[in-house]
Amino acid sequence: NTSEGDLEIFLYYRRAAKKGHPAAMNRVALHYIEGMNGVRQNSQKAINWFNKAIENGNAEAAFNLGYLYETGKDVKQDQTKAIKYYTIAAERELAVAQHRLGNYYFMGTKVEKDQVVAVSWYKRAAANGYAAAQAMLGKCYQYGYGVSKDISQAISWYTKAADQGHAEAQSDLGQCYALGSGVKRDYAKAVEWFTKA
Repeated sequence: NTSEGDLEIFLYYRRAAKKGHPAAMNRVALHYIEGMNGVRQNSQKAINWFNKAIENGNAEAAFNLGYLYETGKDVKQDQTKAIKYYTIAAERELAVAQHRLGNYYFMGTKVEKDQVVAVSWYKRAAANGYAAAQAMLGKCYQYGYGVSKDISQAISWYTKAADQGHAEAQSDLGQCYALGSGVKRDYAKAVEWFTKA
């Protein structure tokens, strides 16, 4: 727990990164962007290491760089660049990036609004077990966003997300039981899901 020990952690990551280890490159970049473990914060070095990790196939680095551009954390905010890096990460099957990309298309943020494309990204993220994407698929099927309305599909996706502890999906599922929407009306189950939410 000493600052010397903290710096040693970084030096091991950097050593591995210099030997070509993509995950270590991402960790080095995170150290530079956060200024942690005794490393001085340096956005440019972080971006350089993120890019090296991306060139070497690391999906997390692409997501992390996308997140920096989306939020404007230590870089000039740029949604177009965020989408570019999220797309790289999403195509490499990183569920959180697939979900994030789905949100861009769902809302039409810096891309043409296309809920069909959004649903395709949500489906990929949901298949990878990402609860927030499963919850969004539930909404899409319930209300017909980008797909034909299918309340049984909505219930199925809400349940998958709710079982993982996703509060909004739990609330939506509770609502379905309270109204008898796609399921037999069951106030006890509604209360159970609302309570979990």
